[in-house]
Amino acid sequence: MSFSENLQYLRQKENMTQEQFAEKLEVSRQSVSKWESGASYPEMEKLLQICGIFHCSMDVLMQGDAQKVYAQDSAGYNKRYNYFSLLYSAGIGLLILSACVYMLLSGIGVQEEPAGMACFLFVALGVLTLVVEGLQKKEFQRKHPHVNDFYTEEEKDRFHQKSIFLTVAGIGSILIGIIWAAGCEGIPLPAGATEDLYYSPFLFLVAVGVMLLVWVGAQKEKYNISDYNRKSDPNALSPEEKKRRNTYEVICGCIMILATMLFLGTGFIANRWDVSWVAFPLGGLLCGIVSLVMSTKKVQ
Repeated sequence: MSFSENLQYLRQKENMTQEQFAEKLEVSRQSVSKWESGASYPEMEKLLQICGIFHCSMDVLMQGDAQKVYAQDSAGYNKRYNYFSLLYSAGIGLLILSACVYMLLSGIGVQEEPAGMACFLFVALGVLTLVVEGLQKKEFQRKHPHVNDFYTEEEKDRFHQKSIFLTVAGIGSILIGIIWAAGCEGIPLPAGATEDLYYSPFLFLVAVGVMLLVWVGAQKEKYNISDYNRKSDPNALSPEEKKRRNTYEVICGCIMILATMLFLGTGFIANRWDVSWVAFPLGGLLCGIVSLVMSTKKVQ
């Protein structure tokens, strides 16, 4: 590919108009148009600026095939983010399943102490899984602050269709669980079982539904590489954005710690494991509200 073809491809890949690109370089739109048509070439100073804007080498820009280079996942981004998505959804699922395990064991007659220990084990596994996911994700972002957008429109469209199905399945699983909880009291209990047994299928279905929804959300984030680059590159964020991001992380961290305390307190102290799981969806909802409020302030 020629310089003009590479330049046009790189500009369009970043969703920039000729006017926006010209403003970044402090040149006229006509100059950019001439470069992309092959009628003229920029000066060396501008070539270096272009390489910096698109994070490419001079060789790729002047005589390489930018489309071929940028179509490769050289950082292993797709594989790593699939792993992160799995860990994140599994960690959330384990936290909800902890209540399910307690209700199941309690329902079949297991004493409160061993049932509580089994529940706490699932909580610990869930928390550790989320911690591992968070640390590994931050380390990947540190090593790879910029990733080439290698996903094709066909791949994004296929995921969009898949995400619709999985979102409906997740919501459906939760609704089925609610229907079960509302109508299960008329079902005869096995000998020696308690009413806690009724709620274990409900919590299991809720866990499956939430895991599906969380996984879909994490995968949507994966395909938004431009947002990943903006958040991962410390030089791409303004001081206000950095402050807002740190504030959001601190607030949400406190919210989820309080949610965990509420979950354990409601379960172990009040012995209400049938409702304690609500703490985590509520915590996630509050984090979403905080994110929405902070993004609104940014727009203003």
